[in-house]
Amino acid sequence: MKKIFRLLSVVLASACGLMVFAGCPAKKDPAATATTTASTEEPPAPGFTGKLDGYTVVYPGFASANIRESAAKLAKLIGCEAKADKSASGDYPDDGGLEILVGDTDRPESSAAKDALTAAGSKKEYNYSVTIADNDRIVIVGDKPDATVQAVNAVCESYLEKREDGCYLLLDKGQSIGDGYDFRIVTASNGARFKSEIVSTVYQPPEKTKSSSYPTIIELQHSGDKNGIMLASFESDNSCFRVYRSSDRGETWKLVSTVVEGLDSTMTKHWEPHLFELPVQVGDMPAGTVLLSGTTITKDTKTKSHVTIWRSFNQGKSWEQYSVVAEGGGIGYGVWEPFIMYENDALYCFYSDDSDPEHDQKLVYKKSTDGKNWGELVEIEEYHWRPGMISIAKMGNGKYFMPYEICSNEVAGVGNDIYFKIVDDLDGDWQKEDHGTKLTSVTKGGSSKVGSAPFCAWTPAGGECGTLLVVERVGSERYIYASFDYGKSFEAIDNPIPYSGEKTGRSPTLFALDDGTVLYGNTANWGDGFGQIKFARIVIEDPLKNN
Repeated sequence: MKKIFRLLSVVLASACGLMVFAGCPAKKDPAATATTTASTEEPPAPGFTGKLDGYTVVYPGFASANIRESAAKLAKLIGCEAKADKSASGDYPDDGGLEILVGDTDRPESSAAKDALTAAGSKKEYNYSVTIADNDRIVIVGDKPDATVQAVNAVCESYLEKREDGCYLLLDKGQSIGDGYDFRIVTASNGARFKSEIVSTVYQPPEKTKSSSYPTIIELQHSGDKNGIMLASFESDNSCFRVYRSSDRGETWKLVSTVVEGLDSTMTKHWEPHLFELPVQVGDMPAGTVLLSGTTITKDTKTKSHVTIWRSFNQGKSWEQYSVVAEGGGIGYGVWEPFIMYENDALYCFYSDDSDPEHDQKLVYKKSTDGKNWGELVEIEEYHWRPGMISIAKMGNGKYFMPYEICSNEVAGVGNDIYFKIVDDLDGDWQKEDHGTKLTSVTKGGSSKVGSAPFCAWTPAGGECGTLLVVERVGSERYIYASFDYGKSFEAIDNPIPYSGEKTGRSPTLFALDDGTVLYGNTANWGDGFGQIKFARIVIEDPLKNN
């Protein structure tokens, strides 16, 4: 894994009263950090008492919630109080005592450290420093609030040690911590942190084309010693599905196979793939079998379409076309956008059905107990506003969240918006005549329009209710959307795959792991006339995880 945080030497001006960076001590064994109690007879570091008796943690009275919570976490570890400085919303005056200053406090030591950090001129997007002033005040400051939070975490995790006689800081006056990083660390309103650990390119088209799109990404979890391998697939020039593999958690990708229609030679176009790994044996397929579903359609796009399934017993190296779930006509009358999941001892294949002349388009599913023979079609959304692009996430409360797009030019106020439903049972009442709830989100600047090509996932990380994520065709807003209350409300989180100008993503995907890691794939630079397939690994940390 590439290291995200690179050491940044921060040269602090002597006029600021702070010491010059001299190097960081080696990280201690986790058994000796602040989360444990260790016994030692080593004397404190020279030039500084080291022992944090008598200190008070001070933070800005106007600070954001994540700064205040970080200060409280630090104070709890040390065994002292956290107080707001004497500002518009604080009342702790500067009496010259021993203090640990977190963020842009009204103390002169904070201003000097912030000025020195800025003067260092790092090219990193986020930078922070931890220093000890001549009066033994400890100064923790970042060039952005999230950088300050990261600095506090670094101190708590690596530079504090609890001994029998108290808590010690493992720095002296000749040392400081300086770090910078490029990948975004975003703190949500509830204190959960989103860290983009890596962004890599799965596929770079050799020529400019719009047909490399619609990525799907999974990590194997039911394949024994092959667990941890990542597989990605996507549309490639409409002629096939390319399958790429990563054995280093997404840092690098290698083409391992291409998948094409094998049952009907007239079906030459390949659209909308979706990967799924069987968690248990289904029919003659053991746990760990990888399924790839997708739509195939005739070359003229006017005659026939299939929702079809291939299977692989060797982690994507080779494929067998196994079954056809549904058949429809061409554009305007076809079957599209399959999504597979396993629940209630059966495989479910959800898809968009355009073949019914009584409906503009409707959302449906079929079930199978062997993956080959599929049951009767079940309608779950038949509203005339043309719903499509379904995905489903099972949340920690046992309910199922289903977002979909509604594309209507006939109904006022509706056009490429995302709606969703939440149900208790996949076989229960979907209230198919109800179009669901429109998904809206809150950004720092107000509400955000969320529209087109949604995909969802849920992870237990991020708080008491876990984190429900929804991604969409990233346009002008360029966010991903997070809910910490099982879909009751959403807020916008900065997208780890950045865009600029009119460039957008297209039909993104998510895959959530139980450890808080979320795999995210998207089509980058769509506005440039071609599509790179990009991958990001996001780690979601619980609020005050280290408290």
